[in-house]
Amino acid sequence: AVVASRARAAAAAATAGGNASSPRAGAAPGSLLLPQLGSVTAAELLGGTANAVSDDHFALLTMAVMQAVGATSRLVVCCERAGEGSEEAHGAHPTPGSPRCRALTEVRLGRSSGRLGRWVAAHRKAQRALRKSVRGAVEIHFRRDHRGYLWLPLRWRHGAAEQLPGAPYSSAPFCMAHYAAGVFEVDGQPLDSRGAATGGSVQDKLLSTL
Repeated sequence: AVVASRARAAAAAATAGGNASSPRAGAAPGSLLLPQLGSVTAAELLGGTANAVSDDHFALLTMAVMQAVGATSRLVVCCERAGEGSEEAHGAHPTPGSPRCRALTEVRLGRSSGRLGRWVAAHRKAQRALRKSVRGAVEIHFRRDHRGYLWLPLRWRHGAAEQLPGAPYSSAPFCMAHYAAGVFEVDGQPLDSRGAATGGSVQDKLLSTL
């Protein structure tokens, strides 16, 4: 009940902020790479009444909810050059000649991959109890930062039978991670926007069973 209440508050805050793809004061310019989000509000997404959910809608709402419940999270924008990759990664209406970008939220879940796997398994069991389509063992993808922390991606997959934490990352060669404090870092760069060392992140995966 507490989580639901905070999620609703996050939805109200996100809705009050207008178009979530517009940069706020101190935000990194990478937020401009996201497509316009149109008139779908956070409240509609939270209530499941939106006609269509995009990767970016889902990522922005999930990031707001993670912040509302106090989880350590970051918004990651991954981009490809025009003409590369899949339509899923690009979005339906990219601007010709511009980078094609999609967002996802990552949440930090300690340093133990075993604990991460058990957390995902518990989530899937809860989903199955609600009679959702959850079957068998699955690969869980995540990233490990230079301090050993694991970051689990939460992203929307169109047409997927199961919306799974730890879905595979896209093959985009360029990713920028935005933190709640307004700091951002770019994959492959040694320093973040404050000039602090980043050390980079390494992708990994594990098998999660029910």
